[in-house]
Amino acid sequence: MGWNLLSEKDGQKCNLAGTIEPGQTLRIWALATQAAQGGYNCGFGQPVWDDQQPDFAILFNDIGVEVARKD
Repeated sequence: MGWNLLSEKDGQKCNLAGTIEPGQTLRIWALATQAAQGGYNCGFGQPVWDDQQPDFAILFNDIGVEVARKD
């Protein structure tokens, strides 16, 4: 399994990889076209989180437990 980020509204899932140390921040980009901006890229071909309508990004740990959500 592994950590993943889920779009609550439409169910798109971004499987995460790598390690983040305590206190560190990692910017996660949804679109493949944003790959050059650094951080982690989910590689989606079209926008996932719509700024016009509520859509929580939900972070799940490696055993499937929700650990954070952000609208």
